[in-house]
Amino acid sequence: MNIIKDKIQKVKKISIKKRRNQLLNILKRISIVKIQRVFRKYRTYWINKDYESRTINLVDKFYNTTTLLGKDKDEIKSVYFYKNNKYFYDIRELYKHILNSKKNPYTNLSMSKQTIKQVKRIIYYLKKDYSDYSELENEDVMTNKNTLTSLKTDLFLKIDRFMGVSNINKFNKFVECDLYEYIEDLLGYNIIKELFNSELVLDKINKLYQNHVIEKYNYDDDIKYEKEMMNARFFFNYYILKILHNIINISDSMQSTRALIMNEIIADIQL
Repeated sequence: MNIIKDKIQKVKKISIKKRRNQLLNILKRISIVKIQRVFRKYRTYWINKDYESRTINLVDKFYNTTTLLGKDKDEIKSVYFYKNNKYFYDIRELYKHILNSKKNPYTNLSMSKQTIKQVKRIIYYLKKDYSDYSELENEDVMTNKNTLTSLKTDLFLKIDRFMGVSNINKFNKFVECDLYEYIEDLLGYNIIKELFNSELVLDKINKLYQNHVIEKYNYDDDIKYEKEMMNARFFFNYYILKILHNIINISDSMQSTRALIMNEIIADIQL
C-alpha cells in the first residue's frame, strides 16, 4: 500500500514540475516575442527618422547654400544627402566633422546626442550595406576644414561669454582679403597692438597671404579652389585664427573690451 502511495506522490511531483516547466517555457516565449516586437518597433521608428533626414522635399528651405567642402545641394549624391535643423550636408563630411567637434559648423551650437548618434548610425549602415560607398575624395582638405571650423567654434564660444550673441555668421562669410583687413583693423587698437610685435605679425600675415595668392593663381579651377582648403590658404587662415585666440585668451581687466572690439569690427567689414 505504501509503495502505491509513493508512486502516486512521485507522479504528482513529476506532473507539477512538468507543468511548471511548461509554464516557464511559455512565459519565456512570450517575453522573447514582446522583446522582439519592441525592438522591431524601435528599429522601425529610427529607420523612418533616418529616412526623413535623408530625403529632400520641394518645400525644404535651408539656411546654408553649400556643404562644409563647398558643394552645392545638387552636387550631393542622393545616398549621401543629410539634413538637420534646416541645414543640409554631405553626411560623410559631417561625420568627419563630428569626429573633431560636436558643434554645428554653421551655428556654433552643440549638436544633440541624438543627431550625433544618427549620423554615426547612417554612416555605419552605408558602409555595411551600400556596395558603392566611397570615402571623401580629399581627406587633407577635409582635415584642414575641420581644424579651422573647430578653431572658429572655440573662438566664438569665448567671445559669446562676453557678448551674448556674436557676429559669427558674418565672420564665416569672410574670404582671405576680409580676414586681412580684419586683422589690420584690430591691430590699429592700442589695447590689442600692445600685445604683439604688430610689425612682425603683419609681415608674417603678408607672406602667408602672398603664398595663398600664388597657390590660387596656379590652381587649375578658381571656382573649385574657393570650395576647398588647400595648404597655403589653410596656413593663412590658421595663423589669423591663432592670433585671434591669443587676443581673447589673455585674462585681464581689458579682456571684455577686446572681445567687444573683435565683435564690432566684424560688423564694420564690408563684404
